[in-house]
Amino acid sequence: MINTNLSVLSWNVRELNYPARRFAVHELATAHRPTILCLQETKLETWSADAARKIGGTAMEGCAVLPAAGTKGGVAIFWNTRLVDIATHSVGCFSITAKVSAVQCSSSFWLTTVYGPADDARKEAFLAELINAAPPSGEPWLITGYFNVIYEARDKSNLNLNRRIMGQFRRAIDSACLKEIKCKNRRFTWSNERESPTLVSIDKIFCNSEWDALFPNHMLMAASTACSEHCPLLLANAAPPARRPSFKFESFWTRFPRFQETVERAWQRPVASSCPIATLKLKLKRTAFYLRIWARSLFSDAKAKINTRRRKNFIHSLQASSSTATSHDDKDDVAYRHFTSHLGTKQTRGCSINWDAIDLPCVQNAGLDNPFTEPEVWAAILATPVDKAPGPDGFSGAFFRACWNTIKHDVMAVFDHFYRLAGGNFSDLNSAMIA
Repeated sequence: MINTNLSVLSWNVRELNYPARRFAVHELATAHRPTILCLQETKLETWSADAARKIGGTAMEGCAVLPAAGTKGGVAIFWNTRLVDIATHSVGCFSITAKVSAVQCSSSFWLTTVYGPADDARKEAFLAELINAAPPSGEPWLITGYFNVIYEARDKSNLNLNRRIMGQFRRAIDSACLKEIKCKNRRFTWSNERESPTLVSIDKIFCNSEWDALFPNHMLMAASTACSEHCPLLLANAAPPARRPSFKFESFWTRFPRFQETVERAWQRPVASSCPIATLKLKLKRTAFYLRIWARSLFSDAKAKINTRRRKNFIHSLQASSSTATSHDDKDDVAYRHFTSHLGTKQTRGCSINWDAIDLPCVQNAGLDNPFTEPEVWAAILATPVDKAPGPDGFSGAFFRACWNTIKHDVMAVFDHFYRLAGGNFSDLNSAMIA
């Protein structure tokens, strides 16, 4: 299986003839640390080892280029040789196509990066080359770059459209069996930067279904830059770190058929424990297991909606003082350092509070040591918001309110046990997790 943490950074850099521009590209690559860096419109007719080294640095030593025609066009691919290998590649008039193989496994995919011509007369040849670059059927393919053409009217901020070329591009995409990976945080990727700007999405990334199946959790986001009217596109893994699935009670479950029946069947199974706290903990755990199976049978079609919401709420990157964190470990470190610098700092107080002068009202403590009663526990449950976040066990107040008649005997047994501890051993209480 190929490394799913592979990331691709694609950018129309608008020439690399100047050291400052090369340095800007190197800084962006250093900040995002992509596995593969695809550059378009390099405007470099002649490449030197020194120029490649200043752009890719020590991390991205692999390089394949399509030289510019004078000062027009030009494409380059850089890659981290410690993570992937490109043993073979072909150079066309508008693109580079390479076979990317993971260093530590046998998986591979095809990568094409393109620079679309500005001249409408050459666009047909460009689209033909795009179709011909398609790999053999069934092999994963990713295509990225500056297409200089759109296939949807919504990709441009005005109605000055060439629908003939749009139709040709759409047919080329369909012929190559490609689908666009939509950018999640920006609609347009280019601006002419005028007072009333024209905005267009002409920097894109496409893939076929095989590549999408190989990298199902990858997400496309636009990075920021101040030295080009084209925004860089970063394609990276958006999957959270692997963890055990946790149970979460949903308040709307109580309205569906067989909910009460499922809870009763799980709750009434005998438990081999004489401790009320351990008994309640086991019954809650067992009920969570039963409800998870019950919910899966009713709401199996909701998984796609959940994944969509997860992708929408996903924090793709965090900007640190000198870099951009995109991996989960890096984002965790940035967040930790940020909040550590703001929270928990001890300061010497120059004054204190005179509690006697505040004249707080006295609390009537009569009856505070009386045994717990079912009415007061039920009153506390009714006072608990049903839409409040669940506790560590995954259950919210909605569960206790809806299933009180089924669970109240065991809940009251826990309160009675707690009352009778009288300063005894609290280990059972500390080891249980009850919402």
